[in-house]
Amino acid sequence: MASMLEFRTQGFNPYAVKYSPYYDSRIAVASSANFGIVGNGRLFALGLSAQGIQVEKSFDTNDALYDLAWSEINENQLVVACGDGSIKLFDLGVNDFPVMNFHEHKRETFAVCWNPVTKDSFVSSSWDGTVKIWSPTRNQSITTLPIGNCTYSTSFCPSNPALISAASTDSHLRIYDLRTPPRPSTTSCPPSPSTRRRRRPSPAAQPSPPPPPRSSPRTGTSTATP
Repeated sequence: MASMLEFRTQGFNPYAVKYSPYYDSRIAVASSANFGIVGNGRLFALGLSAQGIQVEKSFDTNDALYDLAWSEINENQLVVACGDGSIKLFDLGVNDFPVMNFHEHKRETFAVCWNPVTKDSFVSSSWDGTVKIWSPTRNQSITTLPIGNCTYSTSFCPSNPALISAASTDSHLRIYDLRTPPRPSTTSCPPSPSTRRRRRPSPAAQPSPPPPPRSSPRTGTSTATP
């Protein structure tokens, strides 16, 4: 079957495409130069019409873009997952720069998803082995879930706002309930030498204390036991 419409992201390789939850004639594309290995990124906001696909807005970033999610509370806003570990919130009414920047991930942010039920938060996953919950109104994350392995994808349940899924490189799919505290990561690192507890010698290895001095009944002086 031939495609109805086509658009080429010249000079950039697209990684993700999402429809706007408000308009079925608007889509966005997250793309990266050099297949996302090295180079810049570009976000396209596109309008669909009978005449074809038109660029409504585009934003350039210093690092690759791997995913995007439209805001569920503002029809002109969307977040993108960046190769430098950041998440950027763009507004189609503001030129050139993001209106918010979220940067806690230590490695590439690879997926973002807006909560479709409560609409007041979004989730991100990263190669640093964590999943984070964010509010679009604050720079600090609300919750961090320790996956422990490179996490490629995460998503909110479309009917239950407390459930989150995550898929990672250890061949596991994990489901989290935000109403319960997260369990610690299954991946552990050995403690550094300065934090290791020193082992105390066993009682058998400890030297016995010397006997107390003994008093002579005749002179009242003290003599040591040989």
